[in-house]
Amino acid sequence: MPESRRASRMENRRKKDKKRTFWSVIKKIMAVFLILGAVAGIAAGIYLYSILGTLEEFDPESLDDYQLTTFVYDSEDKLISSIHGIENRIQIPLSDIPVHVQEAFISAEDRRFRSHPGFDINRIFGSLLQNIKARGIVAGGGTITQQVIRNTVLTQEKTIDRKVKEIFLAWQLERKYSKDQILEMYLNVIYFAEGAYGIEAASRTYFGKSASELTVAEGALLAGIIKNPHKNSPFVNMERALQRKDLVINLMVRYGKLTPEEGEAAKNEKLEFAEDTKPKYEHGYFMDMVMSEAASLLKVSQEQLYTGGYRIYTTLDKSLQEQVEALYADDSLFPKSPASGETCESALVVLETSTGEVRAILGGRKYPEGQRKVLNRALEKRQPGSAIKPLVVYAPAIELNRYTPATLVEDAPVAFGDYSPKNADNNFDGFVTVRTALADSINIPAVKILHDIGVNLGISFGEQMGLEFDPNDRNSLTVALGGLVRGISPIDLARAYTVLGDRGAYKDYTTIRRITDSYGRVLYEHRPQKKQVLTEETAFLVSSILQSAAGPGGTAWRLSGLKVAAKTGTVQLPETPEFERISGINDAWIAAYNPDYTLAIWMGFDRTTTQDYLPPGAYGGSMPAQLAKRIFDFLYEKAEPPDFEQPMGVVQIELDRKALEEEHRVVLASPMTPKEFVLKEYFRKNTVPTEQSEYWVIPGPPYNFNVVLNDDEFPVITFTPANTFAAYNVMRIEEDGGVPILVRQVATGTLDPVEIIDYQVTRGKTYGYYIVPIHTEMKQNGRPAEGTPTETIEVKIPDRADFGDIWDWFFNRRDD
Repeated sequence: MPESRRASRMENRRKKDKKRTFWSVIKKIMAVFLILGAVAGIAAGIYLYSILGTLEEFDPESLDDYQLTTFVYDSEDKLISSIHGIENRIQIPLSDIPVHVQEAFISAEDRRFRSHPGFDINRIFGSLLQNIKARGIVAGGGTITQQVIRNTVLTQEKTIDRKVKEIFLAWQLERKYSKDQILEMYLNVIYFAEGAYGIEAASRTYFGKSASELTVAEGALLAGIIKNPHKNSPFVNMERALQRKDLVINLMVRYGKLTPEEGEAAKNEKLEFAEDTKPKYEHGYFMDMVMSEAASLLKVSQEQLYTGGYRIYTTLDKSLQEQVEALYADDSLFPKSPASGETCESALVVLETSTGEVRAILGGRKYPEGQRKVLNRALEKRQPGSAIKPLVVYAPAIELNRYTPATLVEDAPVAFGDYSPKNADNNFDGFVTVRTALADSINIPAVKILHDIGVNLGISFGEQMGLEFDPNDRNSLTVALGGLVRGISPIDLARAYTVLGDRGAYKDYTTIRRITDSYGRVLYEHRPQKKQVLTEETAFLVSSILQSAAGPGGTAWRLSGLKVAAKTGTVQLPETPEFERISGINDAWIAAYNPDYTLAIWMGFDRTTTQDYLPPGAYGGSMPAQLAKRIFDFLYEKAEPPDFEQPMGVVQIELDRKALEEEHRVVLASPMTPKEFVLKEYFRKNTVPTEQSEYWVIPGPPYNFNVVLNDDEFPVITFTPANTFAAYNVMRIEEDGGVPILVRQVATGTLDPVEIIDYQVTRGKTYGYYIVPIHTEMKQNGRPAEGTPTETIEVKIPDRADFGDIWDWFFNRRDD
């Protein structure tokens, strides 16, 4: 019995030891697992720290700092062009995107988007299984939120590290923004191929419309592209794109976003695609100026401007720009070099006179294809020739009250030291008025006037109108004729002429009215800064003279009838040995303006050589004037051109043309001055002449009138003229009456005594003589005006001579 108990105790002890050993093993295994878990946790922590620690501080608000397309609009706020960098992206709010389009993307890309915290566990494990099976990363399982992070903050590389970062940042993004905000970000950043980023750019690229106008089928097609843009684009593979569209529609039906009937209708919808063409860089010369000015105003680089999503509202008159581009494409409107036969180059600027806004511009006959920022000849300096005369000579001279349009200047040979100016035709016109000198572009009077007022003064006026001069110009009278060291650009010339057309106010030119960001917030708005540099009176007087230049007989006569003021300029070939035997022209100009528009045109060659130069007849008043007329005709095709408004300080006065032209005196016309001898001219009120013409008056009777018989018994009539301009009709009447007979009309033009003998008399008769003063150029009742006749003086002619008289006469003849 004791043995059996001992055996039982031994058995119980063995069982206890065995149980104790089992739990000991379990504890050791658990300890191992805990240690391994701790190690794994530490390792995971270290891994996450190593991955997430490399992330810079995440700022969700920086997610919208992506490239956006910049848009440029014309003067009527109509789109001219879109400009972008690598990414063509147009920002659009979610509220402008139809709900059916939003649901198409959610169905195709992330059906649990509205419920997950930024990442989808189901999709993550689904992708993990696919990757294990494929023994590589073939599926990402990325949500819409993750795709926003991937396309804005991270890269597109397929690594576990990037995926971990992506999930973490997506979770952070969901904590900061609503689902609608995240969906808006997504639809604005995702890539659709063909350079289109974001749904608005994609909609315009593929369908030529805004995303707000997309149908269900169109939205589904775009949603089908983004899985593999370069393969799913309809411009690459239409069949594949349409299959993808139907797949997305099926998903929308499955998830209850469309009814089966709506789905079938969407599948059967006929899609109309936009042409697969790249946007053109229209109106290149103007666009180059816009981009340069905008970058300067915003203080950004050109690249930042292209990618900043700006809305640039320009000054361009698109219809006018297209018209001048069409004219510049017509070779017949431009002269050719007599030597090479090459057609010349040209530049054109049209500014709005009152604001300086550029309405049209061309820096050459044609903008080079596929290029940007090319040579813009509208900004290049050239010698302006006589086009500068109104600005540095005549406007300053009139402003100083030293000259009026009627002031007389002698056009005659003159020398100023070693400089002897010449006229274009090498002729001299004697005394001419300022109006004639400028309208006919006579050189010598211009040089004389600049010499009178001073070169420095003339240049200072030009500088106030925006012209730039070299220091050496200040010592040269050739400035009067456009002989400058550096020259003037067409746009600078046009800007200066706006001063004359805008009542003496200077303002800079601009191509931009307003700039906003992609949200419509105004970043810049142009407000013309005007400065009065000439009085209204001077501006009007010079413009009036230049209207004569653009009238019959003026150098710009081809613009007659348009009420514009204009000045031409012609620069001769260089006076160098290589051009000594060549007849031609270097540069041809015209500047023309009215209160609405100011235009400047240059024609010539970029480099004048013995092969490339303008022909002799291509002066400023020829083809440049013809082109200017075509442009003004277009501008006023359906409107009446305006005229210049006469200021209160200017009056129109009637002058005596005869005194001006023959006596070289500026005097007022009298009430008796015939209409054909009245010349109307404008004056400042304080410069009106006060002396009145004494020519147009009824002449008075002559002085010292007398009639006697000479030794031969013929009547001798003597008198002294009372007026130099009068003619004197010496009249004779017989004693028995009858019609008075004109003996002679005397018009000596002097006040010297006059003596005439009347041989047409009959012996034995008595005659009466009297004198009628007349004004041959004045009419009364259609006849020359007559003054008061003299009294009648009678003389009796002896009947016959006696014998002694005959004898004396006979012997006197023999002695002779």
